[in-house]
Amino acid sequence: MPRMLSRGAEKACDRKALGGCAALVEWSNYGGPSTSPRDPPLPRMGCPKASRNQVFPYFGHPVLVFRTDEAAGVLHFLPIVSLRGDTLQMQRQIAPKLIWPCFILIDECWDEEDREAVQGDNDYAAFPIAHLDRLSFRTKVKHWVVLDKVWRVEKRYLTVYPLPSPSQQAWSLPNPRCFLRRESLDAIRSYILYYESHRPCIEPISPQSFTFPRIRPQVGNIYRLPLATNNIYLNQAQSYSFYERPLGKPFLVTAVNVRIGGKATDGSVRAVKGFMITNFHTQPIRMHLGIDDARTRWIRYQYLPIEGPGVERHDDLPAIPLAPGSPRFAHTWYVHVLKQYRVEEGEILSWVADGAEEVRVAPETVRGLVAWHQALKSGRAREDYDERRWIVQASGMVGQPLLVGPPADGSFQGTTEGGSDDSESPPLTSGFDL
Repeated sequence: MPRMLSRGAEKACDRKALGGCAALVEWSNYGGPSTSPRDPPLPRMGCPKASRNQVFPYFGHPVLVFRTDEAAGVLHFLPIVSLRGDTLQMQRQIAPKLIWPCFILIDECWDEEDREAVQGDNDYAAFPIAHLDRLSFRTKVKHWVVLDKVWRVEKRYLTVYPLPSPSQQAWSLPNPRCFLRRESLDAIRSYILYYESHRPCIEPISPQSFTFPRIRPQVGNIYRLPLATNNIYLNQAQSYSFYERPLGKPFLVTAVNVRIGGKATDGSVRAVKGFMITNFHTQPIRMHLGIDDARTRWIRYQYLPIEGPGVERHDDLPAIPLAPGSPRFAHTWYVHVLKQYRVEEGEILSWVADGAEEVRVAPETVRGLVAWHQALKSGRAREDYDERRWIVQASGMVGQPLLVGPPADGSFQGTTEGGSDDSESPPLTSGFDL
């Protein structure tokens, strides 16, 4: 564990971490407490090592400092790790499929000879790549920036990176700095801004705390289906569909002010219409539908993933984007676009805790989903699947948070129905340079 900074080292850290543009791309070795940006920094003293490691497993790791708060003397950073063994093998497999990347590989190539040496390296094709500045120190060890969470710490808990040699004298020159190119840092910032614009939604802690929405259901909002109902169609899906089991699950509203019921139920009542959302028992869709024949593929592309960390794309289908500023789900969820269900308005529950912001998608995305639904029902989607996949691939939108689907009139054209402005959307694609 790195020691606390001496007075001279603290001054050096001030110059590097808070001294201008170059400060934001510094690596520093983290040796102190950690916390979420929304919480106050935790004191290190009196905090047992085991509990510290459970809260923050990156003690002693280098970190990428990308934001500073000079008034408070606090630095915002991302951990840097070196993946090995089974963890690396698993990340190599899933990284190209992720809609939001979790790890960014730091490229340490210096010249053309170095680049030729990594031509056959699969990691450079699987992960997004950030480049070290030409004047930066090289470690000759692969490192990855971890994007899942932004942390912050007081600058006194940071020491220089790379660590000085034990034989280095106090009057010796400091080690060269280790820092990223400005373009790579800006790209990482865009990822972080996108992550931070979609905070995790706040869910109720138990069924006893489920509540009704404070206002009437809105198109594009995601609510919760009731835990018990007299709706025969929902009960049928609950009994016969292993994947959906819709009761208590999320429900995306596509239309309001519709009616349900009739004479048999003493008249119709106000209802909403929408798509069921399933999580395949918290596993990726290919864990249950992994066969690659025509029938199974046809089933798989009835399910479009909602973007978020750890969510994998499948069958070259795009993801469903969240509306700007919308909270995100904590886990992977798929919208089943083959069927729309009508549910009584009075049975709709809020997916989030009382007073929290609802998860939502933009109205344009809802229209694209309804068009996709109509194409699936008519059979055109199955016939035009290869054409759709080619359009998505040719436009460079594979795995992007964009919805590409056929219009309602049946004439297929590539569209970019989405709820996010281009200005706030990062290049969420693996295998590309940052």
